[in-house]
Amino acid sequence: MKYWFLVSLLCIISFRSHAQNQTVVDAKEFIAQLEQNQKAKTVFNFSSAERFNWHFVPRERLGISFHSLSKSQREAAYNLLKSSLSSQDIQKLLALWHWKMYYGK
Repeated sequence: MKYWFLVSLLCIISFRSHAQNQTVVDAKEFIAQLEQNQKAKTVFNFSSAERFNWHFVPRERLGISFHSLSKSQREAAYNLLKSSLSSQDIQKLLALWHWKMYYGK
């Protein structure tokens, strides 16, 4: 019984490690796709106060607009989102994007 638990635990750790590694790969790929001026708008130091500037209420934030990205940059950003979020969260995000496209800002 304890070997089954150990094998199960190792499988879970291996899966999570792979998912985390894929997120790192996708993040590096997204950043590599950005031009220098886009990187300045997208990448912040960990100590930056901007990392605390998130809320569900729309407000002014630093950053780059998804719509200002090229097709390949959007694909890299979407790959990063897919490796970072659950499939349910991706569906919610896509629904929100479609809603914003239809109803505007």
